[in-house]
Amino acid sequence: SGKNIESIRTDDYNSFWIADNVESKIEFVWKAPVNIQNIVLKENILMSQRIESFLVYADENGKEKLIYEGTVVGYKKNIPLQNLKTNKLTIKITDSRECATIAFAAVYGTEN
Repeated sequence: SGKNIESIRTDDYNSFWIADNVESKIEFVWKAPVNIQNIVLKENILMSQRIESFLVYADENGKEKLIYEGTVVGYKKNIPLQNLKTNKLTIKITDSRECATIAFAAVYGTEN
C-alpha cells in the first residue's frame, strides 16, 4: 500500500495507492491498441471517500482526447466505453478532499 501504483491491480483494501497531491493521474499503456469496453475504479473507502471529480482521456493519434467526465468514485465506479480503441488511457483526478486513494483500477476489453 502507499506509493506503489502496482497495488491497484489487486481488488482489496489491504493494498492501495495514495496520490502525492489532490490532483494526480494514472496511466494505462499498451504496446498495441486495444478495444476497451469499460473501466472500473474503486477508492479505499476505509480511508474515506475523497475523489470529487476526474477526467478520462484516450490517446488518439498522439493527442489526448477527453472521453469521460466523472464525479465521485466511492466504493465502485463503472465507466462504460463501448469499444474505444486506443493504446493509452489517462485518468486525471482533478479534485479530491485529500490525496486520493485507489484500491483497485481495471480496464476491460479485447485485443485487436
